[in-house]
Amino acid sequence: MSRPPRALPLAQRRFRESPAHPSGARRGNLHGVHRAIAALGFADPPPEPVHGVMPGLEGVPEPWAAVVERWHDTSTLTPKVRGMFRSVMAKAGRWLAAEHPDVVEPTQWTCETCAAWVAALDRMTVGEYVQCQAGIDKCGGEPLSPRTKAGYLTATRTFFRDCQEWEWIPRRFDPVRAPATPRSVAALIGPNPRVIADDIWAKLLRAGLNIDSEDFPTNTYGLCYPIELIRAVTLARLFSGPRSDETARLRMGVHPLAARRFPHPRGLRRGAGAGRRLLAGRPTHKTGSKAGVPTADVRGYITSHRARSTIASQLYNAKVPMTLFELQAWLGHRSPEATQHYAEITPNALARAYSDAGYFERNVRTIEVLVDRDAVTSGTAASGEPWQYYDLGHGFCTYSFFEQCPHRMACARCDFCTPESSGKGRLLGANDNLQRMLAIDPLSDEERAAVDAGQAALDQLLERLVDVPTPGGATPREIGVPATATLLPIAAVNQGNG
Repeated sequence: MSRPPRALPLAQRRFRESPAHPSGARRGNLHGVHRAIAALGFADPPPEPVHGVMPGLEGVPEPWAAVVERWHDTSTLTPKVRGMFRSVMAKAGRWLAAEHPDVVEPTQWTCETCAAWVAALDRMTVGEYVQCQAGIDKCGGEPLSPRTKAGYLTATRTFFRDCQEWEWIPRRFDPVRAPATPRSVAALIGPNPRVIADDIWAKLLRAGLNIDSEDFPTNTYGLCYPIELIRAVTLARLFSGPRSDETARLRMGVHPLAARRFPHPRGLRRGAGAGRRLLAGRPTHKTGSKAGVPTADVRGYITSHRARSTIASQLYNAKVPMTLFELQAWLGHRSPEATQHYAEITPNALARAYSDAGYFERNVRTIEVLVDRDAVTSGTAASGEPWQYYDLGHGFCTYSFFEQCPHRMACARCDFCTPESSGKGRLLGANDNLQRMLAIDPLSDEERAAVDAGQAALDQLLERLVDVPTPGGATPREIGVPATATLLPIAAVNQGNG
C-alpha cells in the first residue's frame, strides 16, 4: 500500500515562515499537533523552537535582554528553572523600563537599585510587568503570595551571583545580601499542605469507584477514551497520588481495537513508558461533578495535586503512620523538606501523640476517690464520721483537704490514715455501695520521684517531712515513725497502732 500524499503544505510553509506568529500556549499546541501529523507521515517535522514554547522578551531594554538570554543559555540549572528565572528577570527589565529608565543593563545595578526592586516586589500584584495576560483574569490585581515574592528574589540573587562569578559584570554589591528576602516575607512562608476536607474526599472516592461511561462527553464514535482507561486513571489518582507527568508515563496494555481507534504516534510518547498524553489529567475532572462537590473550596481549586497532598497526609496520620523518610520515598521527593509541604498533622493525630507522650500522667496523678453512701445517707457523715476516702495504694486517707497535705504520698501514722491491710480497708474495698470518682492532683518533683523511682526517693521525702505536722497535728517524729520508713512499714505501724 502506497503512502498517502502529503497534506497541509500551505500550513506547514506558513508555520516555517512565521514560527513566532502564534504565541504562548497556542503556539505550543500547534507545535504538538504538527509533530503528531509528522509522526503519522503526512508532513515534515516542525522546526524546534529556540526556547521551547517561550516567546521572545518584549518590553525589556535591549542590553538587559541580551544578558538575560546569555545567562539562560549558559546556566546549568534545569530547563524548567532556567525558564522561570528568565521570566522573572524579564519582569525586572520591564520594571526598570517603567521606573528606572536610566538603568538598562546589569552593570548599572547598585545596592539602592536592589532595595528598590525588593520594595517593588513586596507591593507588586498579579499581572504587573508581565508579557502575557492569559490565565490571570481570576487572580489579576491580587497581591503576590509570600512564596512568589521569595521565588522572584531567589531568581534575582542567582542571576546576579552568576553574572558576577562569571565576570560578566563588576561586583558592586553583595548578590546574596542586597536582594535578600525580607524577614516579614520569610515569616509567612512555611509548609501549607492544601488537604481536601474529609467529607469532600469521601464523595470523590465514592464517585471514582462508581464512575460510568454516562459521566463523560461523547463524540460521533462514542467516548473519547475507553471507559476502562478512564477508570484505571481515576483509581490511580485517587489511591496512588501520582503526578500528572507520572500518570502520562504509566505503562499500559492497549487492546488491538482500541489501538486502531486511538492511534498512538511515536511523536507523543514521553520517556520510556507507553502512556498516552490523554493520561495527563482530563479523565478525572468529571469525578468532581459526579460526586456533587464544588470545583473549589476555601483553600483553592480541587486538583489532582491536592489529592496527592490528601493521600500523603492520610498516610502520615494513619494508625500505623509512615515516617517522613518513608513518605519521602513514596512521593518521590529528593529531600524531606519537600515532603513537609505535603504532610499535614491532623488534630486527632496530634492529640493522640500528646496522649502517648505521657506528659499529663508524668506531672499529675489520678487518685481514686471512694464515697461511702451508707455514711452519707445515714447522717453519720454530718456528725464527723469519714465518708470520703482517697486510695493511696498502701492505704486510704480521709482528710478532706487531701490535695493540700504534704504527706499524701508518704503518709505517716495519723488520725486520717487507714491502712489497706486493716479491717476498715477490706470493708472499703468490698462495699458495693461505694461510689467511685477520680481526683487529679499535681505532684512536686520530690513526690513525682517518689512515685516513679521507688524506695530511695521515698525515704528522702520522709526524711524531709519528718518534722512537718500531719493533719492530725503531730509530726512523724513525734508519732515515732522512722525517717527511713517505707510504705509497707508505715502500713504495718498504722495497723499496729490504729
